[in-house]
Amino acid sequence: MEIPAFMLKKLYKKGSLTNTDGGVSFIVKNSISPATIIGLDQLLIDGEEVEIAKVKLITSKSEVNAAEITEEQSLHVNWNDAITLVVDGLTLASGSHKLALTINTRDVGPLTLEVSDTLAG
Repeated sequence: MEIPAFMLKKLYKKGSLTNTDGGVSFIVKNSISPATIIGLDQLLIDGEEVEIAKVKLITSKSEVNAAEITEEQSLHVNWNDAITLVVDGLTLASGSHKLALTINTRDVGPLTLEVSDTLAG
């Protein structure tokens, strides 16, 4: 089952892109259906690939390094769960930024979410 791009864009919480003490964060909220993440395949910020080992996924129940998510060590996400993704050691300038996130799910395979958001300055 392929999920249309317009539905995938709704997963991103607009306005959530922020610089934090440790890096950059943004929020994705599962508004489609329960899913099992078996890998974070790629994260691009402004066309630059981010090292997956520098990405943490934080839910209300857990915090996991993206590089540790596998078929065997998956991350289950219920409907309406929010995931905060934190990229350690990265700081972005204020203004508009493009994000492209590819996650691999057990349920529907790889999903690529492409959005733009503005970081307030």
